[in-house]
Amino acid sequence: MATVSRGLFIDEQSNFIRFPDYVEGVVLVANTAKAVAVPVDPNGTLRASMCLFSGFNNIDFYVRYNPTAAGGAAVVPVNTTDGTSNEANPVGRFLGKGAIAELSLIAASNCVGTILFWF
Repeated sequence: MATVSRGLFIDEQSNFIRFPDYVEGVVLVANTAKAVAVPVDPNGTLRASMCLFSGFNNIDFYVRYNPTAAGGAAVVPVNTTDGTSNEANPVGRFLGKGAIAELSLIAASNCVGTILFWF
């Protein structure tokens, strides 16, 4: 299992989550997938490796990671038994070191949220 330095996400002195490096505002229109590129640092050398999802008006939303490789944009899920459903209401995710380049989000109702990223 990969380990992440606490300094990437947690401030060593305060033990609180440090300020994000990048914040993406997301407006979801009901039943319409929204593509979000995982940002690259200002030097263009490092893709964000962690993210937190915030807001979304207490409305269920769904995420698919690397949707092009995973079979397409996120959809509001139905009963699936083959492992291809989207993740519901994630709080935070380790995105790997450049492994995830895009997210696809969807909700059944209009909502607004943010995605906080750390390099």
